Amino acid sequence: MTAVEPRVDGRHLAALIARSRANVTRARGLREQAQGSVRRSLRFCRPPIAGASGAREAPATGTSPASNRPPRAALFDPQHRRSVLVLVQDPVMRVFIADAMSGRHDTVEAADARSALEIVASGARVDVVVTGCFMLGEARAPETCAALARALYDGCPWLPVVVIADTPPPTLKADLLLTGVRAFLRKDVTPGELVAAVARIARRPDAGVPTTARVAAIKQTFGVLERAITDVPALAALAAMAAMSRSHFSRTFHVVAGISLRDYVRDLRLKRAQELMRASRLSLSTIATEAGFYDLPHFNKAFRHRFGMSPTQFRLASLSASSAT
Repeated sequence: MTAVEPRVDGRHLAALIARSRANVTRARGLREQAQGSVRRSLRFCRPPIAGASGAREAPATGTSPASNRPPRAALFDPQHRRSVLVLVQDPVMRVFIADAMSGRHDTVEAADARSALEIVASGARVDVVVTGCFMLGEARAPETCAALARALYDGCPWLPVVVIADTPPPTLKADLLLTGVRAFLRKDVTPGELVAAVARIARRPDAGVPTTARVAAIKQTFGVLERAITDVPALAALAAMAAMSRSHFSRTFHVVAGISLRDYVRDLRLKRAQELMRASRLSLSTIATEAGFYDLPHFNKAFRHRFGMSPTQFRLASLSASSAT
């Protein structure tokens, strides 16, 4: 007996989609109302951290209220609010992530990298970007996530990025080298963990946006370093190319790239090494030399520190991932 496939009622499906969109719109309205209430309440009190409405009070110590000791610092200081750009394509997840932070940070939303860069170009202050990379088991999902991070870094390399994701494969972490990604969080992250991660990696409140000229000068340095990966010019030479003093160049590089020159060179070499491991059968000693490392032990140490696994383990993981696709 042949099984009869169920028919999809197009009108019913369209009604469900319309209802879902209406729910998203309603959720946005409620969120905006809640954000307004939070901002008004911050004038009179300091809310507890981690979004816990039943946060425990400090235990009594037996001291009288009239103690001369200075009061303990509040768990959350409204002056430490950050401007967070939530960059997630899925509207439901975007609203959910924005809601999780709205009581502690100011949020603005974007559905794609182009919209995000337009927000930054408009002059709106952005201290950190929070994005989501979900369903990493799908074939093109890691590639899409990496492309998004690279697009952000090409446009605004100074912006730090927090990625909320399923467990990222080692190859994705490698593809995200030399981008603004500074932290990975699990998909089941709590609001308190997300708020803490944002506060940890966000730009300082007094940090300004680098000028176009400085960004252009440092991007030229990126090209110089990539072409001279095995024989990186000295700091003095790089500074002279950018027409800056050594100290000014070091500070400017860190501001624009988001990491120090030393860390950038390390990640550049690790990126070249992982590309060679995935595209060739060269020995690890040869790869270490080709990528600019002093020797294999130095390469092993840097790789373990950055990825939490040895180069051999990474090569095996990348081979199994490529065979699975």
